[in-house]
Amino acid sequence: MVFTFDWLLKRIAAPNEAAIFGVFSDSRAVVACSVFVAVPCADVQKHIAEAVVNGACIVVQEQDTICQHVDPVVGAVGQLGLGSPVVVYVKCARKALAQLCGVFYKDRPGVLSAVTGTNGKSSTVSFISQIQVLLGIKSADVGTLGVHVSDQSHEPRNAAPFALKTKVPDMTTFDAVTFHSILSELHANGVRSAAIEATSHGLHQYRLDGVQFDAVALTNITQDHLDYHKTMEEYTLAKVRLFADLAKPSASAILNKKSSFLQFFEEICQKRGLKTIFYALNEGTDIYAENIRPSSQSAIHSDAKIKSQDPADSSQPGVVFDLHIFGGCFPNVCFNPLGSFQIENLLCALGLVIACNPQIKIHDVVATIPYLRGIPGRLELATYYNHGSIFIDFAHTPDALQTVLSELKQLHPTRLIVVFGCGGERDQGKRKEMGRIASALATKVIITDDNPRGEDPAKIRKDILEGAPGATEIAGRGDAIRYAIANTNKGDILLVAGRGHEVVQKLDGVCVPFSDRSFVEDVVRNFG
Repeated sequence: MVFTFDWLLKRIAAPNEAAIFGVFSDSRAVVACSVFVAVPCADVQKHIAEAVVNGACIVVQEQDTICQHVDPVVGAVGQLGLGSPVVVYVKCARKALAQLCGVFYKDRPGVLSAVTGTNGKSSTVSFISQIQVLLGIKSADVGTLGVHVSDQSHEPRNAAPFALKTKVPDMTTFDAVTFHSILSELHANGVRSAAIEATSHGLHQYRLDGVQFDAVALTNITQDHLDYHKTMEEYTLAKVRLFADLAKPSASAILNKKSSFLQFFEEICQKRGLKTIFYALNEGTDIYAENIRPSSQSAIHSDAKIKSQDPADSSQPGVVFDLHIFGGCFPNVCFNPLGSFQIENLLCALGLVIACNPQIKIHDVVATIPYLRGIPGRLELATYYNHGSIFIDFAHTPDALQTVLSELKQLHPTRLIVVFGCGGERDQGKRKEMGRIASALATKVIITDDNPRGEDPAKIRKDILEGAPGATEIAGRGDAIRYAIANTNKGDILLVAGRGHEVVQKLDGVCVPFSDRSFVEDVVRNFG
């Protein structure tokens, strides 16, 4: 008998014929009567042997990359005196892993949406989940901030991260086993809809394969992750997979009308027959916002269906705008998260919610907007000091830094001060550009450390300073933030950028607890 991949899929799909108790890519996690997928690496034969010892009865491996003419399973296991498992050869182990998980973890929320793009993914999936919760749909968002589940029993975003049995790794798009396990667990807990962040790494490595999405979206594409993808073309092609391969044939595609490479994504959607919905700021299209202006407490828009909820915290600066959706106009909509980029994220979320819930009236969707909260670390007003304002933001790409600084300049501060650095062992090409952007937009620039990881922090700062020769350099993020706060005066705005919600800093390969917001609050408290 030839043991093909199709044979394996059918066997997992028909558990009554022969029980399979798990699908794994980590040999240490393997249990008896399970499938082990050998993702290529330097120690792959060692991992295969360990998986078999732990009980793997089927091993999936790449024929072209793992000893094509000599079966490594027979060799490795033979040395241990154990019987050989069934071996199934595939062209791509990562893709096979996700497909197997999709069959093994067959239960998942009934409606799935996914968002890709350089910036805005976390906020967009959060808005999707919050809107649906306010509409009575138990929802989840999955990505950078973990897994959040809310229902009508409590306010969205006030809920703690969902207490999963599945261990969640520190990455935006989880590995295939974790991803599918989480979807299964969400289904078991009554979650009806889940919104997923889809990163270029995750798409390129097939982590989201094995499911098809009801709606997919593109926020924007700007420079990032070129340490991995090498070119913008490769980076874009990775994101295209969400539309070309993972969207259902009947899916809707929500596209930012002003995004780079828009025509390329449009063509893919047309070839797939996807329904396209466009959104933008100040440009007539399917969904757009215009006449954006600062909000006031009296501008809150409400609706009888959700009066049991309180509008989001009006102490945070927000905006009011006129919203247009498929020809209908909703004037004076109040939105509390600050920044036009957050309005763009909201427009994207609205497109996804409407596409996934055609039975819900658009008016009811719009009525949820004043009750939405921004996620931690996205242009978040942390505190005040000496009659100046201190903001925290996750901006760690040139485009994001430019966007956030431009938004803060519109508040007309006396001075705009920015503290930031760049991550180590990541795209080095963006460092000088981020320095240039900061120097062009901020009154005072302070260059410090972000997450150096294993790279020399001084080298990273030097790279940034090439674009910001007049900036102040301060080694040590805490020292830099403390210096910046001490020099904040009446009317100033201080932006601490780059890490946002993160609470761990990686120095010389060691993880050290460090939260920008907590540190800022402590310094201000100590300064009195």
